[in-house]
Amino acid sequence: MKLSQKPGLSSIVKKEVMSVSGFLMLLFLAAHLTGNMTIYAGGKYLSAYAGHLHALGVFVYVMEAGLILLFGAHVVFALWVTWENWRARPVRYIVNRSSDERSLSSKLVLYTGLVTLLFLIVHLVNFRMATGGDVEKLTPIVDRVLSSPAWVIFYIVSMIAVALHVAHGVWSAFQTIGFGMTNARFIRLTRGAGLLFSLAVGVGFGFMPIAVWLFGRLR
Repeated sequence: MKLSQKPGLSSIVKKEVMSVSGFLMLLFLAAHLTGNMTIYAGGKYLSAYAGHLHALGVFVYVMEAGLILLFGAHVVFALWVTWENWRARPVRYIVNRSSDERSLSSKLVLYTGLVTLLFLIVHLVNFRMATGGDVEKLTPIVDRVLSSPAWVIFYIVSMIAVALHVAHGVWSAFQTIGFGMTNARFIRLTRGAGLLFSLAVGVGFGFMPIAVWLFGRLR
């Protein structure tokens, strides 16, 4: 006799939504990092980059709406899966034999995700909302925010969390999809790719506030 089950999304579907949304956000992160590298050339080039983006008009708002949906789906399904896992095993085992095999990024994935969410909100308030769409205000605002050691530390710590989350996310996404994950060599390759990309994100974004703070105001 079969027991009736409540209808709902399977755990695999939820994880696949997390993987796809995560991959798409990684593509955005790579593009955003590339554009923000103009900060090293000076405020004039950073403002020019922002101006080119705003020149795209309504397409920018469509992209922003899409990113909000992607990030929202990623967060909601991540919390959903975490909650279901917790409910399935509310009492932890005294000895978790698999814990030693998990990477640091895997162990901290929930916490780094929450820090990333906090950072995104603060970052949008500090820059996207503060400029009000006026790219001429961007450089002075960047100067003002990153002249504070407290903000610089906050951004550096946040970028470390983002890098750890990305390192776990790249490999986890491949694992969820199942693409090549029966091949030990491919598993090592995906882990390596995740580590390299996370380093690029952590160092690339993390050094920006340090550079502004150390080398003076943007010109």
